[in-house]
Amino acid sequence: MKGQKYAAVASAAIIMVLEPLLTVIAAALWYHEQLPLQKIIGGVLILVAQLWFRWRMLKPLR
Repeated sequence: MKGQKYAAVASAAIIMVLEPLLTVIAAALWYHEQLPLQKIIGGVLILVAQLWFRWRMLKPLR
């Protein structure tokens, strides 16, 4: 990950948090696997948490 050292700390943290989620999605698409409901719910929770965190960070700037 050479590009990560040039990213801002917040952006690098988001990339690192989303990496397992994107890996699971890529594996499901590549190998045509069906994801269990538990993994789908976990992925949705990760995405919602990321969006909420980013929205909360940007809100004071407005």
